[in-house]
Amino acid sequence: MDALSLFDPERFIILGTNSTWARLFGGNVLSVRDVALDPTRVEELLRAVVASGKRERASRGSWRRPDGSQFSADFSVGVHAIGGTKLGCLLIEEVGVAAAAHDADDEIPAEERSIPDGLSLAVRDRIVRTARQQQALLKLASADDQDFEEYVKAILKVDADTLDVARASYWKLGENHASIVLETVYDKSKGAFDTPGAELLSRDYPNYFGALQTKTIIPAHDAMTDPRTNELAAPYLGPLGIGALLDVPVFLRGELVGVLCHEHLGPARGWTLDEQQFAMSIGQTLSIALAARTRDEVARTLRRSESKLAEAHSALKRALRPGDGRLTDRIIAGYRVGQLIGRGSLGEVYRAIDLDNDDVVAIKVLHARAMENPENVQRFFREARITQSVPSEHVARIYDVGTFDNDTPYMAMELLEGHDLGWHLRRVERLALDQVVELCDHTARALAAVRDAGVVHRDLKPSNLFLVDALPRVWKVVDFGLSRGETDPYETVSDEIVGTPAYMTPEHVNGGAVDHRTDLYGLGAIAYRALTGRAPFEGDLHEILRAVVMDHPPPVSSLVRDVPIEVELVLAIALAKSPRERFDTVEEFARSLADAAYGRLDEATRTRGWRVYRARRS
Repeated sequence: MDALSLFDPERFIILGTNSTWARLFGGNVLSVRDVALDPTRVEELLRAVVASGKRERASRGSWRRPDGSQFSADFSVGVHAIGGTKLGCLLIEEVGVAAAAHDADDEIPAEERSIPDGLSLAVRDRIVRTARQQQALLKLASADDQDFEEYVKAILKVDADTLDVARASYWKLGENHASIVLETVYDKSKGAFDTPGAELLSRDYPNYFGALQTKTIIPAHDAMTDPRTNELAAPYLGPLGIGALLDVPVFLRGELVGVLCHEHLGPARGWTLDEQQFAMSIGQTLSIALAARTRDEVARTLRRSESKLAEAHSALKRALRPGDGRLTDRIIAGYRVGQLIGRGSLGEVYRAIDLDNDDVVAIKVLHARAMENPENVQRFFREARITQSVPSEHVARIYDVGTFDNDTPYMAMELLEGHDLGWHLRRVERLALDQVVELCDHTARALAAVRDAGVVHRDLKPSNLFLVDALPRVWKVVDFGLSRGETDPYETVSDEIVGTPAYMTPEHVNGGAVDHRTDLYGLGAIAYRALTGRAPFEGDLHEILRAVVMDHPPPVSSLVRDVPIEVELVLAIALAKSPRERFDTVEEFARSLADAAYGRLDEATRTRGWRVYRARRS
């Protein structure tokens, strides 16, 4: 009988054998794994194979069994390329009586000693397939599974290459098991992935969905006639030329959640038992990945809830409900002061009436204790001066600035009726894409005017973008308390973070120079928060500051499913670590975001986005 072994041609380590080899050299198939090959003649022939470019070379040699006895036999050695892996094959042919591990009384008749050519080839193919499948599973076990979407793509590619099928795809089971939706497909002929979003409804294909409900593998050797899959012939299998299907159920905590589909193009074909077992192993790998992602999503939800709670607590501390304040009913600087409508750590905001024209305005004043620090007074007047210098309908207007009783600073400003973005996000978690496009468009107009005035806002965050309760909808940028001129010398405040960490730029955190691209980054971070329901970076202060400088936000696609990849590419440019890699202007960012949202992003920006996106993932 022929003795067959497969081995690693670089390390000369056996990967698999047939039973004849195991009987000759001791033990069984498993116990002879990791045994170094001998004799050296094999290695010499192997080098000759590689040098000649041929697949196989034959010779004759002497072989030693574990008991010390020897026998001579013809053998062949070759190297076969399987995907990107090389596999060595050593075949000792027609092992004679002297080599057989039997006594003379137990000798196998000569007519039964040799393996028929067809069976020998089948045995060899089976061992080659098994070794290839084992290597594929080991490759997946060592793959990076942090990014679920990318890990699924890695699974599908390894799956298609190993089983040598035209396409491998993952379909997600819909609500109430009423449909399956194509999530990702790997097309081996193109060497590329696609997410076309095809959907099959259970009411149209009851037999196929009935087979899925059995939660067992569906090896349709002839998919066009198999009663489980022939319903798919006209609308799906026929147009694509699919002759055979191998569908594997995917589970999460025992519940069916998806299908791993293997599509063979061409005529019907059989699915061997080892191929079906490998496909089931891939399905189990997908199930494990889904379970890990679910645990991560639960953890992220908890973190977001904690973050929202902290935001709400902070907002509660900063503001009071409307009511009487210490200045209510007083007349200061020509304004009759009404209800207190807001209070912060440095001052208060009141509704007031301008006695000259009866216009309703907002009056902002500093607390007496805040005036004890001269820098607070300087910051108050600087905010007023800078805001007045920015002519835009998307910036709250300042009408008047001055002092009253004991030089207490005040500013009379546009009264805004509505709520800030932080308030909205605490109620709906995330905005629709078209609303984010509108938000960025209005804010970009404001920031363009800010830039043209030679100013950097430096503290863009959800609470500083205000949606006015009016039609048409208008977003306004407020609170220029941390703003400064682009040419002003950079100042630092001891023991104080100047800005909001989660929306700060790396250069800001590092104490470097800031310019209009700092505000562009801030708007990009706000768009990310509004689209995904979480800030780009989360954690305590130290963790956030480190992440702003060293890390990248989680991919948008890992948090939400309904945002086009082009939007993620635009955000990748806006949130680039280096200012030079960001958009040149905030208007370009807002325009590109709108183009991406509505399917008209130009190729140059798309290519640029992919370059930044892939660089940060490498």
